Amino acid sequence: MINEGRAREHLSKALNSFSFLFWVARGGCEMEQEKKEGKCEWQRWLGRNWWKLLLSIMVSSLIVVYTITRYQLEAPDKYTIFVDLITIILALAGAIGFVVFRLISREVESQLREALREDERVLREGQIYTRVESMANTGLSFYEQYRTLSGLKDYIKNKKKTPSEIDPMRYLNRAIERTTSALELAEELDEKKYERIICICKNNLAYYLAERQKKGKAQPGDKELAKKYAEYVRERMDKYPRLVASLADTCEFVKQQFPNDE
Repeated sequence: MINEGRAREHLSKALNSFSFLFWVARGGCEMEQEKKEGKCEWQRWLGRNWWKLLLSIMVSSLIVVYTITRYQLEAPDKYTIFVDLITIILALAGAIGFVVFRLISREVESQLREALREDERVLREGQIYTRVESMANTGLSFYEQYRTLSGLKDYIKNKKKTPSEIDPMRYLNRAIERTTSALELAEELDEKKYERIICICKNNLAYYLAERQKKGKAQPGDKELAKKYAEYVRERMDKYPRLVASLADTCEFVKQQFPNDE
């Protein structure tokens, strides 16, 4: 007995399931478009994996065609319809599951890439911070050498010996150059996150520039930079209690060497 009515009913259910699948996909595209400012992740995924979805639909269609043909060629027993219905449902579930799996895997890959980019950014910031700190410490070492040689030169002058090879100013100039380079490199850092090291560099540089002014070796622009950096550290003095003494000393020294009426 040919049960065409029952076969058409199952075919209609299968087509409705396909319609539901594409309705879900379309709704997902619209939500993703609103979420990501017009860029639909579903559309990009379909553009790359359309053949996989088409293959799933073709397999499901073959199952449906096979079921309808089977109903037309032979009379189904009481279990045939149930088995065929389960087969169609499983095929549709497999197709939907595949789509969901691919979407989830792409989301996980996207999050993983974002995490890797964040790790790279943090690593780069750490490397820059280390370099800035090292250059600032090197500048401080040059300044300590300057102070040592200045005292030695004063002692030798008192003995009426002035060897020409002793030139403390070259170490002060190196300290200024190295600290300036540290500040230039620090521009790549987040100022709010790394404000302390930036404040230390500006404090040191302001003091070095004032020291060069004290020795009568100031260069054009020293006054403006020294006062600018002194004002910077003055505004942030309360944030760093352990640095207050050093910061206050710098501000006072800059004020003495570069008075406002100069």
